[in-house]
Amino acid sequence: MFAAIGSRLLTLIESGAKASRRLLTGRRPRTSRAADSRRDATHTRDKAASVERGRDTKLEHQVRADSTTKESAPED
Repeated sequence: MFAAIGSRLLTLIESGAKASRRLLTGRRPRTSRAADSRRDATHTRDKAASVERGRDTKLEHQVRADSTTKESAPED
């Protein structure tokens, strides 16, 4: 009976030590780091897509402005 209690107590102490080591060193479980990596990749991809949309919008506006200027310009 005492062996079972001692074993459980030892397991509890070991798991507490692992948790405090992770807390002190700032290490996170692999799954959390993988999720962070995916989140960062998605953010980068979304940011690049936003820049592309902005560039396309500016080009479309420039084309409209150029075509309007050509149409309204008096011809000689």
